[in-house]
Amino acid sequence: RKFLKIAGGAFVGAATTDTILRGGRYDKVSQILYEHFGKENYTESLAKVIEALKPLFPTIDQWINSQEWAEAIHEACDKNKLEPTIENLAILLTLIIAESGFRTSPRIVDLWLTPSENTLESTGLLEPKTSGPMELSNRYIMADENISYEEALEKSSTVKGGIFYGTKHVKMLLDTYAEKSDSHETILRSFFADYNAGAFASRNAGLQRAINEVSGSNLR
Repeated sequence: RKFLKIAGGAFVGAATTDTILRGGRYDKVSQILYEHFGKENYTESLAKVIEALKPLFPTIDQWINSQEWAEAIHEACDKNKLEPTIENLAILLTLIIAESGFRTSPRIVDLWLTPSENTLESTGLLEPKTSGPMELSNRYIMADENISYEEALEKSSTVKGGIFYGTKHVKMLLDTYAEKSDSHETILRSFFADYNAGAFASRNAGLQRAINEVSGSNLR
């Protein structure tokens, strides 16, 4: 249980995680959920939550059908057996806001493209690594479904498909971290740090940094 705690303090991307968790997107989303969400009227109240989020986050597509997105989230949580708690819904909504602003095809290829890669990407010759409203790795979907890249891209680039696979990935990560820590904050910090990089990426980076500091080396 100490591994995630170590990573939380040493991970180089902790500043981004702090922005999401402390007074950032996650807290704002959680507050709106507490004000508007009720399980007895699941999709209707979730649609109201999404509507209430629009003025708070200008990056959200202001023309989306909130009911459609609420139904997709409801269905994805049900099929992936993710309990629709305030905390879990806040995670899903925060990710959707951060990754796409409720758009189905943001298509991020990589944050660190070379000039030649930028040229290829702009002409459509470089395949995007992630897709869908939750910017999930296309390779993850390919491996999970044993399908081609084109099929994975088609499945993820819809509201229902993108939310389904994104929620499935979220459930897997949360279950993995719950086995290692009983601290909700630690799980959240590790989750947001690792969502794009993969499970325990932050822990591994933190441990490597600690080893480098102790040994005076620069291992990677």
